[in-house]
Amino acid sequence: MIGLQHPLIPVHHQYDVTSSIPELKALKRELPVIRNLEGLYYLRQERDGLLFGPYESQEKMKLQDSWVTHGVPPGFGKELFESDLNRIMEHIEAAMEMVPVLKHTNIINTIAGPITYSPDILPMVRPHQGVRNYWVAIGFG
Repeated sequence: MIGLQHPLIPVHHQYDVTSSIPELKALKRELPVIRNLEGLYYLRQERDGLLFGPYESQEKMKLQDSWVTHGVPPGFGKELFESDLNRIMEHIEAAMEMVPVLKHTNIINTIAGPITYSPDILPMVRPHQGVRNYWVAIGFG
């Protein structure tokens, strides 16, 4: 909008959605979001099931390299990437240890699509140098 380029990298992100969980369906309120920074995953309620995904380390993240060098392809909309559950299996197992009902619940969908991060994987939240009254809050979800 104002002609600035921000240093963001496109990363493949995956998350899983489970089938309906009777114990969850019986609750009268929505569960809070769980962010487990030791197990490196997040988990939240998705209708009567759960949605959970990893916080991948920089070494395991998969960049969309062609987008870094050539930009997002013209016409790209909400297409998805091919999933790779082996890459996030340690995160899935950590979530199953912390939330045992996941061990007995079916994963009905794995979503794999692009998200953006800053090159050092840290959020960029600060005033932008050289542009008065312009703040940047990018590179995180």
